[in-house]
Amino acid sequence: MPITLQLAFPKVFVAGFGSFFYARLINDDSTPLRAPVVTFTCPDFDPPEVAVPFEAVQPGGYQDVTVSINPVRAGSRPLGIVVEPGDNDISAALVGNWEGMTIFEKPANEINVTNIIRDVQSHRSSGDKAEFGAVKGDVSINVTNSLGEVRTLNDLLSAAFPVQFQAIRLRGFGTTDMFVVSDRRRIPHPLLRVYEPMSSLSLRPLADSPSSATDPAVRGWRLKGGGQPLVLGRSSSDVDLVTRFMPGNPSNDAMSAGMSRKHARLSVSKEGQIQVENITSGNVVHVGAQFVPSGALMLLAPGQMMSLGTAPADLRLSVDLNPALHQDARLINLQEWAGTTPTAHHADVERPSWGHAVFKWPNSAPSFWHTVWFTRLAPFGSALDAAVRLPDDPAEDLLAPCHGFFHYFRGCYWIEVISPRGEVTLSDPHVQDGQPIAILPGQMAPLRSGMTLTIGKSVLGVAKAG
Repeated sequence: MPITLQLAFPKVFVAGFGSFFYARLINDDSTPLRAPVVTFTCPDFDPPEVAVPFEAVQPGGYQDVTVSINPVRAGSRPLGIVVEPGDNDISAALVGNWEGMTIFEKPANEINVTNIIRDVQSHRSSGDKAEFGAVKGDVSINVTNSLGEVRTLNDLLSAAFPVQFQAIRLRGFGTTDMFVVSDRRRIPHPLLRVYEPMSSLSLRPLADSPSSATDPAVRGWRLKGGGQPLVLGRSSSDVDLVTRFMPGNPSNDAMSAGMSRKHARLSVSKEGQIQVENITSGNVVHVGAQFVPSGALMLLAPGQMMSLGTAPADLRLSVDLNPALHQDARLINLQEWAGTTPTAHHADVERPSWGHAVFKWPNSAPSFWHTVWFTRLAPFGSALDAAVRLPDDPAEDLLAPCHGFFHYFRGCYWIEVISPRGEVTLSDPHVQDGQPIAILPGQMAPLRSGMTLTIGKSVLGVAKAG
């Protein structure tokens, strides 16, 4: 898509003082730019990435925006640029950079102020490499205050230059660029108002039928993030991990009746050890051969079995903890999200050493609710060991082994896509008239009840589970 980006720098950049520049996006195509976003990156800014959403730009038209920045370190570094047309086609994105930006140190005296002005007005390069705007270079610069009047830091910061736009050279999006953008992450603009804190989330395949005539729960996943305690028991509506003998039949149902609706609770100590608590008034919980009294805690060693109920109707489980993945949520437009408000308080959580748990069922088929217990993120995809494993047709090969992650961040659940295959859309009846929104690599989308999530061939209903 033909797009021109022009920049103008009317101010001198000084480390430690907020400033701005202008960006002009020109649509040279015959079709509208629906919701373009331009991201500027520089390690000497705080934050180092600034995402600027534009309104729709009609064919042949243009739009100017003011880009606010906070320079924090002196130096001359390239200003990285990513232009996303906003049509949910990652291949249409363009990248570029501007080599001529300088951030000056805070001047300590009048002599330093004068030297900066002379440096800005100097001619250090020519032709295609000319630096411009408030930086320095082969352009006509006339400070609104005369040179003799620019004596103090305030004079320097208030000095202004003529607004002279210059086009940035843009090129197509390559594999390396996609990796960099994926590492940045951005909340899709239509979903910035989505905010629903919850302790547990359920994902239910909409094509599934109830598991049995007596229990209306359907097969799906329950996500329990943040490393919160996990409740076990036979009631699918009261617990995180349903502990019933499966598959459902008269014999297994009779054995399951010996377990409490809420039977036990799992937690992880600061030392990374699993703790089993008996939360019943009298039903049986064992860790290995040791009886766990009601209200008591006992450590579950790696590879050790726990059991709920009285033998031979004792359902057994083992739990293995996987180490944490070193990947934090870093969202460049987090300040625009509805969850980032003065009233949205989120306590700082100490980083746990474990990532997600794996459950094994020695004497029963797994529960029809596949519980995913994790701290910060859990992978999904077609791999056998994916925390949320989704069906995929080998002939179509829609999903990557690790297609993306579910995150628990700021008390909410999110989905992130890392595979360039895409194949993930999200529909919300309250956003864009319920029209599907493609979640692309480099994006992280907040989830809430009532959404429909399509991942490859799977269509999942999203609901708050606790």
